[in-house]
Amino acid sequence: MDELRELIRAAVLNEDGTFPELRDLLPHSWDRIPADAMDADLPRYTQRTTLLASYSNWAFTKPWAWEGLRRLLEMLRDRNEPIPEILQWWAYDVAIGRRKPPGSGRGRPAKSERNARIVGAMRMLRAHGFSREAAIEEIAAAAPGMPFETVRSAVRKYEEELKAGPFPPSR
Repeated sequence: MDELRELIRAAVLNEDGTFPELRDLLPHSWDRIPADAMDADLPRYTQRTTLLASYSNWAFTKPWAWEGLRRLLEMLRDRNEPIPEILQWWAYDVAIGRRKPPGSGRGRPAKSERNARIVGAMRMLRAHGFSREAAIEEIAAAAPGMPFETVRSAVRKYEEELKAGPFPPSR
């Protein structure tokens, strides 16, 4: 359990820069997620599908998500691999001008990155059988100085964004 907590702490806080920046995380993670691995929270979908849906949602307001989708598309194209449908729709919408890159001044990048890392740790723990609450507790315990409520708030925001689907936020 100590090793798991250390991994979670390192990933969430990323104090030493060991983990890729968020704009690189999607292409970096793609090959590490088995194509048929089902999502623990949305068992009708694969982990890759929910990851792409999340990035597609985040790309409306977070420049790192936009760049992550672009880099994954480029990587798959360069390797002549199939382009997932969600990524095809995103690319089509970008190509015809329906979707525009988010402004770089929106939001708070440090908080956005922290929340995305919390969600990544949450998804990893859920995939390994942790309940939602147990995963939140484990992340809060592993990241010194990060209150339980901060972790729960980041997870709740992610869940709301996931439910919204790959459409622009109405806020």
